[in-house]
Amino acid sequence: MISKNEDSFTDNVQSERKYYESDQDIQPLKVGDNIQNRFLISQKIGEGSFGSVFKVLDRKNNNAQWAMKVEEDEDENSLLEREIKVLIELRKQQGFPQIKFYGQERGYTYCIMTMLGKNLEQIFRKLGGVMTLATVLRLAIQLNR
Repeated sequence: MISKNEDSFTDNVQSERKYYESDQDIQPLKVGDNIQNRFLISQKIGEGSFGSVFKVLDRKNNNAQWAMKVEEDEDENSLLEREIKVLIELRKQQGFPQIKFYGQERGYTYCIMTMLGKNLEQIFRKLGGVMTLATVLRLAIQLNR
């Protein structure tokens, strides 16, 4: 089991991958589970092409809220591991989530990061499935800052 915090990043996430003998060893992460005996999964807040996103509470830091992305350890082309590497490179840039921890546990790669506002899917749904040109331009300006 690996765990990295913001003080000891490594670019070699892939080399520390833990492989499991069968899919039966992998139990789905769910609300109420603990990661690293520290982060309590409190709510599922999304799902994407890579896996799931949960809200977690840091039990060692006054229940501070974080977002946790998880991806099942299936193959060597992990989208989440690529995202972790990119976020490490962008960690000093404004507007990007800051990684608190990342690692592997119970057959999953996870990344615990700052919780940002609504995602594009939530905004899109709130707007009734239609974005005007003005909305798209405002989003593009925010991304460029």
